[in-house]
Amino acid sequence: MACKLPSGCKNDVFKELDYCALHCSDEEVEGNDIDDYLEGFSNLFMKYLFENIVSNKFYKVGKDRKVTPDYEIKCFNYSELMGNNSLIEKLGTMDIVIKNIRFTKKTS
Repeated sequence: MACKLPSGCKNDVFKELDYCALHCSDEEVEGNDIDDYLEGFSNLFMKYLFENIVSNKFYKVGKDRKVTPDYEIKCFNYSELMGNNSLIEKLGTMDIVIKNIRFTKKTS
């Protein structure tokens, strides 16, 4: 069953809760195994970051102010990053905005 976040999150719910691990409140997580929750949160958060990285397109502005594609990240993995100076440079200039994610205060 999909997360019931009104903004349309498509992640599966965590255990039998109404929300996925990214959108559970501390109170909802309290009765669950925190290690399971943190693992679920970590996996979904990495997926969230990956999707933000892969969906980015970089553009350059020419002398005549014409905007043209400069670099598009179509897939992303560690082995592709190593030695790819252009990709490393682009990732270093990238801002990722994290929205609508609840970071729990629980750690153990």
